[in-house]
Amino acid sequence: DFLVANSRYIEASRAHAQLPGRSPPVRVVPEGIDLARFDGAQPSSRARPGILSVGRLIEAKGLTHLLHACHELRRRGHEFTCEIIGGAFEPADTVTWVLLKKEHRALGLEDVVQFSGPLQFSDVLSAYREADVFVLPCVRGKDGTHDVTPNSLLEAMAMGLPVVTTPTGGIPEIVSDGIDGLLVAAGDDSQLTDAIERLILDVELRSTLGKNARAKIEKDFDATRNVEKLARLFERMQAL
Repeated sequence: DFLVANSRYIEASRAHAQLPGRSPPVRVVPEGIDLARFDGAQPSSRARPGILSVGRLIEAKGLTHLLHACHELRRRGHEFTCEIIGGAFEPADTVTWVLLKKEHRALGLEDVVQFSGPLQFSDVLSAYREADVFVLPCVRGKDGTHDVTPNSLLEAMAMGLPVVTTPTGGIPEIVSDGIDGLLVAAGDDSQLTDAIERLILDVELRSTLGKNARAKIEKDFDATRNVEKLARLFERMQAL
């Protein structure tokens, strides 16, 4: 009777492919998160700001570009820490994990960038609370895979963190550049470095983007509201 897509990106690019030869109406209901679990990051003016990234260690997360940005930030004289949370959950992910570790060593980032592996969600929440900047430099993988609406991006914004990411998949529906986060071209190390540097240097901007990010999630990605939207679709169908 109808299809539900979690983003306009899915509506436009893939929804009807699920039912070849048929064109039922598509309704967009964004996914949501339980806002009660996200109580906000702690404002910080530490001399060494903390950068955080959360996600599976796969090519599509663009973490190689984060490593290159960290290398350049250190070359520019910035002091910071970077934590990457996530593991390799499938055999194919191991290749990316090995390449990341090699690049980590080659760039001499052992004292700056920490790979924490997969963690319990309570520990991930703690990491969000302690971070100053969240970075998820998503790209399209060589096999065509890419993120659409990354959960960790929603979570970081719900925690009131300023985010740096790319306009991959449905991400532009989540982040408005310069309003509730910063968008940079996918795979562009220079833009990524500049955006992170901007947030390292500007505490007020971090605060403004973080507050706006939380407001965006409350408005568009509250699980309770979005489940209600989905329920109303089924109610209308049953009434026909």
